[in-house]
Amino acid sequence: MIVDRCAYSHFSYPDEEILGFARRHQKPVFIAEASPVLTNGDAFSNTDLSNPKIAEKAWDEWFVPFFETILYRAEVSTKILNPFYSF
Repeated sequence: MIVDRCAYSHFSYPDEEILGFARRHQKPVFIAEASPVLTNGDAFSNTDLSNPKIAEKAWDEWFVPFFETILYRAEVSTKILNPFYSF
């Protein structure tokens, strides 16, 4: 089997194992799905973005690291796929 790209789901943190593999093998990474998930220790916490306090925490703890992953990790592809594309 030939691997020509890697993918992961970005919820809590970037998948460093996939990113490292892609970097070592010079493969692009596709973020297959992403949604803000906040953690409180080992448990997941409320991510109701209509609450200003939670939205601010989500911005600082999830959105900023997510966008930094896209911007500063060369292995992450910045292409956007059309959700209506048919294979």
